[in-house]
Amino acid sequence: MSKKIFLIAAAFSVLSVSGFSQTGQSVVSVHPQVGNVIDSTEKRVFNLFPEYRNDVYVAARVLENEDGTMTLRVETSKNKTVEREITQDEISKMNAQINNSQWNYAGDENANNNSQQKKKKNNQQQDNTTTRSPEMDLFWARVIVYGVIIMLDILSSR
Repeated sequence: MSKKIFLIAAAFSVLSVSGFSQTGQSVVSVHPQVGNVIDSTEKRVFNLFPEYRNDVYVAARVLENEDGTMTLRVETSKNKTVEREITQDEISKMNAQINNSQWNYAGDENANNNSQQKKKKNNQQQDNTTTRSPEMDLFWARVIVYGVIIMLDILSSR
């Protein structure tokens, strides 16, 4: 009896565990001037995300989902992360806003140097950015399913 339960549960896990995994996301650069992460200085300089107060806003990233939709992920000083869908039109408007303000920011020699350092930092951060991978979700889902199978096997042998 316990072998039947084990085989049924194993077959179920192999066939359905992939449904538990979430899609991966990749970081999108909104504009070369800001790179992959829009920090609080860039928010103020380019007047981005007015819906977030400057003292609360820490950083934001735009993520592209596997289905082609975009997600805006904003980190706040209260250790909260807020996510919402963002349209290509909104990204284009941000890009235009940065282009229109760029002469204020890039015209300053120090700002230009800071911008180059920021680009390097953003590239390093993108390499270290962790997004959920379907493979890891699949791994953990299998671990859970196999744990349940083992528990059922132990309980049924009593």
